[in-house]
Amino acid sequence: MKKNYPLRNFLILIIFIFIFFIIPFDIKAKYVAVLALAPLGLFLSKKCSSCFIAFIVVAYFLAIVSFGISFYTISIIIIFATLIPSSYIFSEKNYQKDDLLDYRNKELKILKENLKYQEKKVEIEGNILKKELENIIQIYTVSKNLTGKMTGIDGAEEIVKFFSSLKEVKNVVVALRNKQNKFVIAGIANSQMQHKWSEAINNSSIENLSKVQITDFFYDVENDLVITCPIILDNVLTSCILLVADKKDCDMLLERIKIFLPHFVLESKRIKLFTQLNERARLDGLTGLYIRRYFVERLANEIKRSKRYKTDFFIMMADLDFFKKINDTYGHLAGDKVLIEVSKIFKNSLRSVDLAARYGGEEFIFLLPDVSQEEVLNIAEKIRTEIKAIKFVEADKNFSVTISIGIVKYENKLKTKNIIELADKSLYKAKQRGRDRIFLSKYQQEFDF
Repeated sequence: MKKNYPLRNFLILIIFIFIFFIIPFDIKAKYVAVLALAPLGLFLSKKCSSCFIAFIVVAYFLAIVSFGISFYTISIIIIFATLIPSSYIFSEKNYQKDDLLDYRNKELKILKENLKYQEKKVEIEGNILKKELENIIQIYTVSKNLTGKMTGIDGAEEIVKFFSSLKEVKNVVVALRNKQNKFVIAGIANSQMQHKWSEAINNSSIENLSKVQITDFFYDVENDLVITCPIILDNVLTSCILLVADKKDCDMLLERIKIFLPHFVLESKRIKLFTQLNERARLDGLTGLYIRRYFVERLANEIKRSKRYKTDFFIMMADLDFFKKINDTYGHLAGDKVLIEVSKIFKNSLRSVDLAARYGGEEFIFLLPDVSQEEVLNIAEKIRTEIKAIKFVEADKNFSVTISIGIVKYENKLKTKNIIELADKSLYKAKQRGRDRIFLSKYQQEFDF
């Protein structure tokens, strides 16, 4: 309910006048009483600035009635006249203006605090975006570098190089599953720890890993925690990245790896696909043995390795005896069956490190590194006897085949072309001396078996 301030002030003035005339004040007391209307009027006129005029009129009236035209009257007139502007200054409207100003100031303060909060939020978001941008750049860089890698070994070296650049990482190990279904180290940042890591991986159940995790399973290797990052393709663990780091850095690295893992998996798929396609391109379509071109490339690399590490290796060249007669008699399909069967014997007789290739037609060539003469002869004899023992049936007719084998040991001064020529000469001599036999040439010496 809105208050009637003018009526209130009017009643107060009537009561004041009544008291002023009823009580017998002396002249000085009346003067003070009239002057008291000034602060009383200012106070009561806060809500109604025009009401102060009523207080002035009453003061002037009382002064003239009580004092006449005298010093008291003139001083009262002057004092009240000077207070007229004050009544407007101290009125409620100006107080309202001050309150509004305070309210606006509070609003500005809140806005300022909000701006500071938003500024801090933008700064935090900026740092997050900066980190994400760094991750994107790193992903692009490592993906670009991995794209140029065509083998698992090259890819592993690139991964080691990338993670070694992170200051939180103490060591990086990349283990790949080989053809023998065992995990071997394909890349490591600290080569001095390779032997210890090889033993740890061989003695671990690394093939059971299924997710990125922090583990103390390999703690004894370097006395630190290890983050395992398995790369699984077609539900098979094909490789695993192992990062050695302090405990305080593991959580941060774990989150970082989860960002990069999909890209590593994608590149691993690409490398696997390329390897499979490359492997198929290297293989003879009929026998499943390597083609001649690939064998020559591997032989050149083996010669370099042999010169560097002072190792020995043997070359075997084999030829099926009278194979043309089989094709002429039973047909080329029968000849193909023979080639397929003898190729199976080659694969089963050779070691995993040996290399067998179809050199052309019914001719085959073999590379046997890090092997003794006795072992080579045992392998050659096993091949010869097993092939001779096979009984083929074609058009209700039984037939068998034999094979002649020439062997040569690598000498340090020989080149790729020279050693193949020597192996071919050894094969020729095996043929010349009756076929179905083994002939070995070594240091200008000849041995007929």
